[in-house]
Amino acid sequence: MRTDELTKWPYAPDLRGRALHFAKGYDRLRHEADEMIAQAPMMDGQPRGTKTSDPTAAAAIRRERITHEIGIIEGALLDIEPEYRAGILDNVCRGVPMWRLDGATERTWSRKRRVFLAGIVERAGWAEPASEWRSY
Repeated sequence: MRTDELTKWPYAPDLRGRALHFAKGYDRLRHEADEMIAQAPMMDGQPRGTKTSDPTAAAAIRRERITHEIGIIEGALLDIEPEYRAGILDNVCRGVPMWRLDGATERTWSRKRRVFLAGIVERAGWAEPASEWRSY
């Protein structure tokens, strides 16, 4: 394989957009997780229709889903060198332009961003891992 082929996106183009939108929800997910810790389900003794109400179980299921999604994003950050993690998080999740990030060229930031998004795709199970692609 040629080096320029390894720098291209190895998955279907729609997965890149899906991973990007998934990562943009990182701050919202962190906020929701923190809020769920602070709020406790309130038992008011009122009937909830024909099914048994269990707000504790519903909150636990929701918390597990949010924790899993946060783990996917934070796990993908581990694929990048530590000095680039904060910049990639700012760029992808918070919309800070790459030219405003310090410490590397825009080409390096683009490559790190691609690796981060590929890590999300692989950890979320949307595609099979393409580990040889990362060897550039």
